[in-house]
Amino acid sequence: MTNHDDDFDAMARAAGSALRRPAPEDGLTRVRTLRKRRQVVGTTMVGVAGLAILIAGVSLASRGSEPARPVGPVDTTPVPPNLDGAWTMDTSPEGLPFWGAEADKEFGMPSGDDWVVRIYATESATPEADPNVRLASFAASQTSVLIAPAADTVPVDVGGAAGSTWIDGEHQYVLFDRGGYTFWLDSVGIDDPLALAATVTRAPDNFGAVVDTNALPAGVIERAAGINWEVEFLSRAVLADGRVTVAHWESPAHDEGVFYVSFVESPSEFLLHRIDADYTKVVDIDLGVRQATLTAIDHFGSEPADTTFVWWNDGVRTVMVAGYGVTEQRVIDAATALRPATAAEWTAMVQQQGHTDVVTTTTVEVAPTGQPLELPAAPEGYAPAGQGIRPAGGEAVRGAVFVQRDANNVQVEEVIVRFGPINLVSGETPRTPIPVPANLAPAVQSDIVITQQDRTVRVQYDLGDHGNLMLESFHEDESTSGALADDMQAIAAALLLTPGEPINDEGVLPEGWSLVASGDIPEEIVPGYYQAFEVDRPDGGNKVSVENRFIHDPAFPFWIGYRSMLPVQTVTVRGHAGTVIFVNEYNWDGVSSVPVNESSMLIWEEAPDHWVTLWAGGMTTEQAVALADRLVPVAISDWGAQG
Repeated sequence: MTNHDDDFDAMARAAGSALRRPAPEDGLTRVRTLRKRRQVVGTTMVGVAGLAILIAGVSLASRGSEPARPVGPVDTTPVPPNLDGAWTMDTSPEGLPFWGAEADKEFGMPSGDDWVVRIYATESATPEADPNVRLASFAASQTSVLIAPAADTVPVDVGGAAGSTWIDGEHQYVLFDRGGYTFWLDSVGIDDPLALAATVTRAPDNFGAVVDTNALPAGVIERAAGINWEVEFLSRAVLADGRVTVAHWESPAHDEGVFYVSFVESPSEFLLHRIDADYTKVVDIDLGVRQATLTAIDHFGSEPADTTFVWWNDGVRTVMVAGYGVTEQRVIDAATALRPATAAEWTAMVQQQGHTDVVTTTTVEVAPTGQPLELPAAPEGYAPAGQGIRPAGGEAVRGAVFVQRDANNVQVEEVIVRFGPINLVSGETPRTPIPVPANLAPAVQSDIVITQQDRTVRVQYDLGDHGNLMLESFHEDESTSGALADDMQAIAAALLLTPGEPINDEGVLPEGWSLVASGDIPEEIVPGYYQAFEVDRPDGGNKVSVENRFIHDPAFPFWIGYRSMLPVQTVTVRGHAGTVIFVNEYNWDGVSSVPVNESSMLIWEEAPDHWVTLWAGGMTTEQAVALADRLVPVAISDWGAQG
């Protein structure tokens, strides 16, 4: 799976930036707080508002007036949320298209020098109403992300160590250095926080710090130790389990968004989220579909609040829904709208990989340890046309895929970029010269090639010793080919090209366009195990082909050229979530506007790193899926020609 760590960590920082600022570098005396007094609110009923209009990234509508294509059986069995935490919404929140998802996000166990938090509280269902303590420690050479500068800090002696303290509402904070570590104690309802801070020592196992529990009020005990991932507390048990799932909906401007984080957690530790940050509001709410807790950080009494969270626990797993730049009600609406995702939906969500941010996916060749799939016999009416191994191109070609989505997050265009020792269209094929953008100068050749025979739009540049650059898209509607070519030129003008490095962009793309994949092109680095059949008649006809490639690349479906023939839909193939493209085929005269044939192409991951593409000429999706069910695995050593 693509590593989204940097992307989701950035997303979490956006949500948590209002909560924290870096610690000052010139000592403890500048440490301040901006927190307001915590407001503990009783149970309330919350209404549920409607949401926007499209199943994000899953059920994509047909383009123009074209009727919806038949789609094969989709797996509607929900993935139990207590197993992998896969959730989705039937409609994206208005103005917040789906951005991306990741399962089994890895945090790792912090070292002894990292920020570690230990929570002391009662076992009450409302620990925020009782005395409680949060104790954090980290190597003094590090910068704390959880301490905010403000005013009214008082220098103090903490058991012989120089420190400082400040009071904000019910909270008293104590900060001090000792033995090469910085200790930060946040207490509520503690009579003498300085005396308690004086008992702080490093934990016996070096996992953070501890206080002398004999100095705590009756009923206050150690509840958990762990980390803060920007905002939420993740206990050591959560980190050890490792099954953290995230998904994100965000505005194109990145200033508004909602996301959820889901992880395996006990109901007891779940209650600690009521005190795992300096919330200005804690309230139990009824969402109708589930009971939940709402917490908010609102330093300045603004609307929307700095950050709003909605939490629930189903007895096995905790789900936290957070919002930033949006109203409290919109976060509540998003939390209400979440439901368990099907396997097909979740696969589509993970594959989307962002709507405006660059997501680089470097493909890595995988030795074929599995078994390629083949049809044991020719389909009825077809004859074998060949079987063998199509060698990898072997060229140093880098690629990228850009997609355009409309306001409802429906993909409407796709462009594949290739850069390196590739052939450009030349000869007698009509070409239209175009200007060379500054980032590609000097170019020997630059032109647009639109060929209606294969419904393809190409924008190409001869970059001399640097190689060739081609942007290519399958595009059925000739009347809009020019507009697409204009967008492709704008994409080319935004490219960052470095030989041997993934293709990137400067972020200034045409409206609705985003980079979704960048790296090695699979066909250039791994061979294809193919099998082909064709209609048994002199003039040829429909064809069936199967191709297996063994490669680690979650973005693999994007690299298949015909994927730019829309709409793209999800379908279950042989029990796996896959992609189906229904392709119109035209006469080669380049004039006919009515398709002469319709075919289906299926793309799915049969096993980890084993991708299969099935072209089913003249077949509906249902027929193609049925044909895929007839595939059988074959040992690579037995893979050979059939004619």
